[in-house]
Amino acid sequence: MRHALINASVLAIVLGLFSLGCGPGVSHSDLGTIVYEVPSVPGAEEPYRLPELPPLPNGASPKDRMPKSLPVTPANGEDSEPGK
Repeated sequence: MRHALINASVLAIVLGLFSLGCGPGVSHSDLGTIVYEVPSVPGAEEPYRLPELPPLPNGASPKDRMPKSLPVTPANGEDSEPGK
């Protein structure tokens, strides 16, 4: 009895895994086309010019130009007062 239950469970799992990918048939025309040649786009050969930044103030480091990140609140609410 136990052996038959194990076999039935394995069969159900295998059939379930194979049926997950089943769906309506898709024709080749619905899949679209593959483009093997890259189209030429005007200006693609020209490099993008980076904007000129003003000079850094005295004593400043390049890290000072980075945006400041927002404070991160803990997901488990450690900053909340327990018991309230």
